[in-house]
Parts: sequence; structure tokens; C-alpha cells
Amino acid sequence: MIKSKITISIIILSAAIIFGSWGDKGHSMISFRMNLSFNEEMSVFNNWIFYLSEHASDADWRKKDDPEEGPKHYIDIDNYEVFAEEGAIPHSLDVCIEDYGAQFVDDNGYLPWATLAMYDSVVNCLEREDWTSAKKYAADLGHYVADGHMPMHLTRNYDGQFTGNKGIHARYEIYMIERYHDQVNYQGTPAEEISDVTSYVFDYIYRNYTYMDSILIADDYATEMAEGNESDLYYAALWERTENMTIAMFSEASHALAELLYTAWIEAGKPGEETTDAVESRIDPGFELSVRPNPVTSRAMISYTNPAHGDLLLTIYDHAGRKTWEKKSSQAQPGHNSIPWNPGDTGNGAYYLVLQSGRQSEVTPFLVIQ
Repeated sequence: MIKSKITISIIILSAAIIFGSWGDKGHSMISFRMNLSFNEEMSVFNNWIFYLSEHASDADWRKKDDPEEGPKHYIDIDNYEVFAEEGAIPHSLDVCIEDYGAQFVDDNGYLPWATLAMYDSVVNCLEREDWTSAKKYAADLGHYVADGHMPMHLTRNYDGQFTGNKGIHARYEIYMIERYHDQVNYQGTPAEEISDVTSYVFDYIYRNYTYMDSILIADDYATEMAEGNESDLYYAALWERTENMTIAMFSEASHALAELLYTAWIEAGKPGEETTDAVESRIDPGFELSVRPNPVTSRAMISYTNPAHGDLLLTIYDHAGRKTWEKKSSQAQPGHNSIPWNPGDTGNGAYYLVLQSGRQSEVTPFLVIQ
């Protein structure tokens, strides 16, 4: 765990610490949707997505009591002269401290190194099959990964204070997302093993930093259009100009979390892969689940195969991990079953159907478009 000697006064002054990247809703969405990038080997983590979503903002809540937590959520990377010259900084924390001094590094944040430290913690817990601790560290890993995909957490101009965009940090990452989270929809691609975790983390930070200017330009445009930055018209214009890149960053954050978790699992020796009584057991190959048609427009049929006799639970969650529908069945018979489902007042957007039977579960995403 990386330590920081930063003072309380610096913490209070930093908007990157005051605000939680993407807000509680955004962090929950990013962690919950990592399952969109699960490959065939990752069913061992099916039950993790609900815990990671629920605890996605734990790291933010710790900041008010732990002065060492805040600097882990940002890096003012453009304060490093070498970044302006070469587009990168030393990836070694020790080298950065040697080149720039401990206080400089301390003042400018530890986000990439905090992410790597949390990744190592997940690996260590998985190696000893401490699943409870592994999930706890994975929740924080998801938070830091999401922070690394929010450009205003990567710059000294974190609140637009140097460019006449004061307050853009919260307007963009919290208030806009609160209004338009239902439109942040995306699909995933199967996670692959990362060959160099350190470079992977720094590369997505460098890539997402480039979106910072676009957010500021969008803020200028929206402010001019709405003659201010507090109205619904302002946020509509801000969303209009940032929608594509915002969805891309959300999607890439969910995918990065899945790939880091997958790589940590491989590095730990794939624990639980063939252990039927593990805390997070693999799903039975016959445990099928589907929603048809997909997207759902009016009525749908939920089809599932229960591989064993016993209690069964079907649950539908929205994109933020909120439960919207549930059906329990005691002593359900094994075999193929179908039940009708009507979305009713369910809003448009992405949803997840979860089937739980004993210690096993299966998840399938679907869309509602009415």
C-alpha cells in the first residue's frame, strides 16, 4: 500500500479529491458492467459483479477519514516536465521520486501506482484463495481504474480553474452523468491476458488524458449555448458534445477492469477454476439463460435450464445494479423452463438477468427499448 504524507489542507484544496470520479452512479455502472467483457474462463467471477458494484465507491468514502487515500485517486501528470516533452513519465515510483523529489510526487498524486498496488493485492489474495479479501481489493481496483478513465483526474487543471471552466469537474462527471446515465450503453469484448500490467495502466492514463481538452471545449460550447452552466439546456449541450467519448471511456474502463482481474487470476494460478465448492464456483455448462427477443420491446420470454433440483432465484438488475424484478422458485425441478416477462414501466436501457441455483449463477445482459 502506497503511503502519502500530504496534508489535510492540500486535500481540501484539491477538487480531484473532493469529487469522486464519475460519482457513485458512474462507478457502480463501470464495475457492474465489467461482466460484459467476461470470457469463457471468467465464470468464476460471476458473483463478484454485484459486490464490486455495491462497493465501487468505498475508496471515495474513505477519503474523509484517511488523509492518505485522496492522492491515490488522481495524478496531475502534466506537472511532470517530461510528460510535455515525451508524452510519458517514468513508470517506476522510485525513479519518479528520485528525479522529482518525494514532495513533488506526493503533491501530484499516485493514481497509477495505487492501481498497480491494488492489482498486486488482488493477486496475493487469489494466490492464497482468500476470496473475501480479493473481492474487497478488487472493488478498490475497479474504483482506481475508473478514476484513470476520467480525464479531469489526470491533469493539474482538474476543475478547469486555469482555463475559465471553474466547476467543470463536478458538472461533467457527476451532474451530467446523473442526468444521462440511461444513455450510457455499451457492449463488451472478451477479456484477454495483459502482457505488461504496468504499461497497460499507464497507457490508458495517457490515452484518457487526451480527452481533457475536449471536455473543456464542450463546456465552453454548452455554456455559450445556455448562457450559463446550471440549466438543463447546458447539460443537454454538454452531453451532446461529449456523449461518444464518455461512453467510450465507460466502456474501456469496464473492459480494463475485466482484463486486470482476469490477468490477476492467471498470475495467481487460476484458483477455483476446477473447485466445485469454491466460494465463487464455475457455472455448470448446462446452466443456460436467455431473454428473447433482445432487445425487448413489449413482451419477452425468459428461458433457462436448471441443472439440478433445488431452490432457484431469477433477478433482473438495471445498469447501476439496482434490483427491478425477482422471481423465486422453491424445489425447482431440473430441466428447461420458460416464463413470460413484461417490462411494464421499466425504462429503456441495459439490464442484466441473473439466475442463481445453489452456489452457482449465470448472468446475461439484455436491452429494453419500448
